[in-house]
Amino acid sequence: MFKLIPSQDDEKLFFGMKQETSERHGAIGYTRMDFGKTGKEFWHTWFDIQERLNTVSFKEEIKNVIDSLREDGNAPPFASRNNLSAFCAMNPGKELNRRGNGYFIRTQNYSYYFRCKPGPGDYDIICFAYDNRFLLPELAGKHEKN
Repeated sequence: MFKLIPSQDDEKLFFGMKQETSERHGAIGYTRMDFGKTGKEFWHTWFDIQERLNTVSFKEEIKNVIDSLREDGNAPPFASRNNLSAFCAMNPGKELNRRGNGYFIRTQNYSYYFRCKPGPGDYDIICFAYDNRFLLPELAGKHEKN
């Protein structure tokens, strides 16, 4: 079972970056998710940023993370728009201006940053995925700045 953690101020950067910066930080890609007109559907589309990082192990893990957020517990946040709205109200994430609230999940190998904005007519969730081999050294300031 995976748990969404409210993001911190210094992580705001990871909810959408410019290409060069995202590559340096190990961005794998992002997926847009929507609950459709009924609020109970689940539509998603994946976009690669660095195809070489989109490995079989990553694909298995992101599927497990999303499935867990859709299925585990009494009211999984990604099961419906109503569940996501209730989750966001009870667990305020980092305010990302008018783009929603920010949450993250960090596993041993990957980090997932979720921009959640439940509401019809827009994507309810956008998940930005990063490879920790690149992201964690950047967070620690160990890479040279260009």
